[in-house]
Amino acid sequence: MITSIEKYKKIYEKFEQYCKKSLDDLNEGLISTMQPMEAWYYIRKECYGFKIEIEVFDDKPYLNQAFAIDDTFKNQMRISIDEINLIKFKSIQAVINRSGYFIARAIDNIENKIYLDNFEKLLDFNATTIELIIEAKFDVSIDLELLKNAYFYHLTEESKRTKIFTIGLVPKAKNKLSSHPERIYFETNEFKIPILAAKLNIKNPLVLEVNKNEVKNLKFYQDPNYSTGIYTMQNIPPNFIKEYV
Repeated sequence: MITSIEKYKKIYEKFEQYCKKSLDDLNEGLISTMQPMEAWYYIRKECYGFKIEIEVFDDKPYLNQAFAIDDTFKNQMRISIDEINLIKFKSIQAVINRSGYFIARAIDNIENKIYLDNFEKLLDFNATTIELIIEAKFDVSIDLELLKNAYFYHLTEESKRTKIFTIGLVPKAKNKLSSHPERIYFETNEFKIPILAAKLNIKNPLVLEVNKNEVKNLKFYQDPNYSTGIYTMQNIPPNFIKEYV
């Protein structure tokens, strides 16, 4: 039988969880992405006492294929940490978040496994070695006029045809090459569509095209994981979408 004290304790715990989530959501809205070397400083500071290597990837090879080069783009970073435990991992993850980055994938080099989510599975309270690939949460939006081609393409399952041509494209976290906030991804090179379909393991693909001149009011970003890829975090209405033939 649940006593009055236990009942109010459970209510308090739920209220505490709600307040924590609300505060996290508020803080999330105040976060902006730091420049890579600034984030590097804070992450290294949090890792004081641990053996750590941080490598900032050069983003220019990604940019020069679909766009003119723009030095304002944020970079990916690879963080390798030795002898880390779960408690310290959570504090490092918090610093990464406050720096305006997120963990795109985690690598267990000992077991040779890659994780796109549930990163805590990598660790228990025993010390181990991990490698993290982090990316900017808030990239600098690109000017669609920089695109070499007038059209870009979205790949999805044929079974989603009716829904898409009814409500449009909506950001989601599936069909991805790394873990990330919800986005709609596009290929800018039509000749690479079959390659991308194979990478995403889409058996019965539906290829859609969007004309860049019709979506100029939306924000698009360079995909740091795919050289000719771009993405948006905004909905695209069905009247701007056509089937690629």
